[in-house]
Amino acid sequence: MVKQLSIVIKGLTILFLLALGVAGTLYFLVSPERFRPEIIAQFQRQTGLQLDIAGDLTLAVRPRVAFILRDIRMRNPEVPREMASAPEVTLNVDPLRLL
Repeated sequence: MVKQLSIVIKGLTILFLLALGVAGTLYFLVSPERFRPEIIAQFQRQTGLQLDIAGDLTLAVRPRVAFILRDIRMRNPEVPREMASAPEVTLNVDPLRLL
């Protein structure tokens, strides 16, 4: 019984370390800036509004994989005035779609 419990604990430890390694690799190898044009294009396609990301675009891996957009502004292309702005917006994403 003790031997079986030891095997289970070792297996869970290996899975945890593997998940930690994947998260670390994703964090260091995927540049969030490369997704800026795609985020802006998707936003405009789905809403018809313009999105300006004036601040940083960062990738968070805890507690969920997410993009953090700072200093964003929305406007209607037909009206020269800003509709809305926010200091920070978090977009949760599916990590497999980033690869």
